[in-house]
Amino acid sequence: MAVILIFAGYKLVSPKVFQSAYQQGWEQLTILSVTLIAILSFSLVTGLFIGIAFTLMLHLYKSRMPFDLFMRYTREPSVKIVQEREHTYLFKVKGVVNFSNILKLQNKLKSLSSDKKIIMDFSHARLVDFTVLEYLHEHAEKYNRNGGEFHFTGLDVHKTSSHHPYALHVLETPRPEKIRLTRRQLELKQLAANNQWTYQPDIDWNVSDFEDFIFFKSKPVEYQKNQIHGENSHLDVQWKICDIALRNAFITFETYRLTVEVLKLPFSIAEFSMEEESFLDRMSLIAEQKDIDFNEYKNFSKKFLVQGPDEKAIRKLFNPELIHFFEKGEIYHLESNGNELLIFRHLRLTNPLEIAKMVSYSEKLVEKLQEVAVLQA
Repeated sequence: MAVILIFAGYKLVSPKVFQSAYQQGWEQLTILSVTLIAILSFSLVTGLFIGIAFTLMLHLYKSRMPFDLFMRYTREPSVKIVQEREHTYLFKVKGVVNFSNILKLQNKLKSLSSDKKIIMDFSHARLVDFTVLEYLHEHAEKYNRNGGEFHFTGLDVHKTSSHHPYALHVLETPRPEKIRLTRRQLELKQLAANNQWTYQPDIDWNVSDFEDFIFFKSKPVEYQKNQIHGENSHLDVQWKICDIALRNAFITFETYRLTVEVLKLPFSIAEFSMEEESFLDRMSLIAEQKDIDFNEYKNFSKKFLVQGPDEKAIRKLFNPELIHFFEKGEIYHLESNGNELLIFRHLRLTNPLEIAKMVSYSEKLVEKLQEVAVLQA
């Protein structure tokens, strides 16, 4: 027994153990060191309890949550299971997920058969610890080997002290005075100031503004940031431009970021979506709605894919003046939900110059739509 304890102790204090812990983040190294010192100073059981208490205190500090709320999450993780499609289940994880509640998370995962597609969404989780990530990665590997699909999303918005995949992930919410803006954010702030717009750089998890647009049905928005708000009093239009993170559930489970504009119209128009026509667009959308061709404007029909639930109303909206405007202008993705317009050009973040051009384009578009609305009235 003494030999076994000596050998186990030697393995525990091996330099490789500390090196490995450091690679997993300074948090893991600190937890290991505190636990080891406590065991040597007191006893094995007492040292383990001290290590557990220290870990919880460290998680509480890193999560920056109220004590009561933190303890409630450690007792019961907030995991909402949403069935997106017949065999696809989205696990929306919130709050704190760590070693103290991993058993309950395991039970939820085991409740599904191995032929399902599971997506673990951590975009709203304040803290995910080493133990949980280690278990989930091992579980995902076995799950995929057995014929299922297991994916992660939302972890890219968290901060870590290491590039190790199991490192402690924390969704930090720094105080406004401590936010350090990037070069692009400083340029966006200056652009807003020059045009008397308002600018908000921080992450906003309220994405209800995008729920009524068809484009985001298969590509859910996780969060928005770098919001620029403005208005055109002459047109009675309020608009917002922001960077959004979205996940394409039908193709990959990676997070993509792009810049979009949403305009609130003072009048109602037909619901439609319009984008540059291509083979991939046609293959991805033809199953839902057919492309509306305008035979008298062949160049327009070749250039754009137009879809919507009410073809008659769309044809009435797309009069010759509006079609000529689209033919001569730059190509944007446009979508109307009846009272709002969604506009973006690239599936990436745009620079301040491109944002200024998008604002100018959107205002000219609203003028044309307003003319059509007046004529139809």
